[in-house]
Amino acid sequence: MRTCIVLTIAFLLTACAGNAPRMDRADALKYYSKALDAFQQKEYGRALGYIDTTIQANNRIAGYYELKGDILVRLKRPEQAEKAYGNALSLRSHYDGVLEKLGDLNFAQKKFNRAVDYYQKAFAQNSKKLKLLLKSAEAHIQMRELSIANNILDDYKKLSRKHKLKLKTGFFKEHARLMFEWGKYFTVITDLKVVERHRRLNRNLILIYIQSFFNTGQLEEGYNMASEIYKRALFPADVHYFRALYYLNMKNRKDGLTQLRLALKKGCKIPDAYRMARKNSVADAELPPGMEQRFVNVAYDFNAFLNASLSKKKTGKSGA
Repeated sequence: MRTCIVLTIAFLLTACAGNAPRMDRADALKYYSKALDAFQQKEYGRALGYIDTTIQANNRIAGYYELKGDILVRLKRPEQAEKAYGNALSLRSHYDGVLEKLGDLNFAQKKFNRAVDYYQKAFAQNSKKLKLLLKSAEAHIQMRELSIANNILDDYKKLSRKHKLKLKTGFFKEHARLMFEWGKYFTVITDLKVVERHRRLNRNLILIYIQSFFNTGQLEEGYNMASEIYKRALFPADVHYFRALYYLNMKNRKDGLTQLRLALKKGCKIPDAYRMARKNSVADAELPPGMEQRFVNVAYDFNAFLNASLSKKKTGKSGA
């Protein structure tokens, strides 16, 4: 009798142990779907609660940790997000998407060396992702390693030819930024004309585009772009700065300084405006704290890579 009872208990325990993982997996997927829905609804606090419950039910799925990292990014907790992404990699080391997100997360925090390291690892896992080369090139531009950035862009061109792909607008945007840093302003104009034909330029590119016209002596073109063509995309202070540049180049000091004072009064974010003001002995010309020191970074969105890589996933896809 005692033997039968022991065997019965052993059988029940074995059955429960066998069924428990399946129940956990079912619960995990259910809560993952809830977390994903909440994430897509931008209810990040609720999403975090659901994904934590998901991981409690099944902590062996890399995609669960990836979503947790995405949520923590949106909650502006970068250190915790990096830890979550690291957990995803510990379960699935060949995870180029997570490596790319780690690169983007570090880039957004201006930790460019770490960003490059992750982009290189991601590219080693997936060499078809040529956009990783563009991201690496930008990180090197930020570190003023311009020759390295140029070599990476050359690699991008070679690989594009190898795979019979047309150069994407992202290449021309990145190349224009590099050429601006190198002072090759005619090339900047050529590159951005290509981009302009395919998509709208953001404010950062518009600024270096117009500045390049002024730097190549094409004053009327630069003035027209700032005052007419791209005026709506610029800040009023930007327009006053370019008008000041125009008048001062035309030896009209009076109107030039009037426009320059208006630019400063309206909180111009272009560092060259303050350098110009110091050169012309205009009062209150000190560069405000926290302002970008380099023209090429004015209005540059350091979060753009990260925002783009936090793409929507389909509900129910957990990323094994």
